[in-house]
Amino acid sequence: MTRIRVYGLIGSPSCRTSYAKARFSSVNFRFSAFWTDGQREYSTMPNDSGFTKCKCGTYVLLSDCTTTGLDTGENPNFPQHLHESELSHAIKTASSVGVELAAHRTYWMYLNDSYREKYKSHREAEDASTKNLWYSELDKANPDKKSTIRKFFDIILRKKPSTAPPAKDRPFTFPDFEPIEIQTKNMLRLVEL
Repeated sequence: MTRIRVYGLIGSPSCRTSYAKARFSSVNFRFSAFWTDGQREYSTMPNDSGFTKCKCGTYVLLSDCTTTGLDTGENPNFPQHLHESELSHAIKTASSVGVELAAHRTYWMYLNDSYREKYKSHREAEDASTKNLWYSELDKANPDKKSTIRKFFDIILRKKPSTAPPAKDRPFTFPDFEPIEIQTKNMLRLVEL
């Protein structure tokens, strides 16, 4: 379980604005899916690598902020979360290599979101067709499963219905991926950094 012990004061490296940053007493890195670009789904920790926007308009990393060692007390001032529409501007106005790298990684994850949805649909369709094929073969091999008496006894005996086993020796497929021009430029810059 992720627990925040206290919010500590940090100072922005650009204009020294004070912000609150969580100090954790325990951290849980659980998530439901991890993608190759670093995106985590339903994670208890954020995906942003501490990349945020200061009130002065500068994009900063929380790790670059000055730590004061003081607690925030009541009404802490939190840094702004970035919207996807700000990422291209953040890349152009990056104040350091670390900020530019974080901006490009976040932009990469954002540009891959459409492929993530396409991939999930593809996997669901493929899994559904595999299950349908298995159930049709099961019905052919066991025609008596459809009888009313058989169903009645299955209910009385609390017998669970048959489920499709994991498919063995089935090739793993995925939808085609063709990066658009902006993705290619972003990935090339990531490689350079």
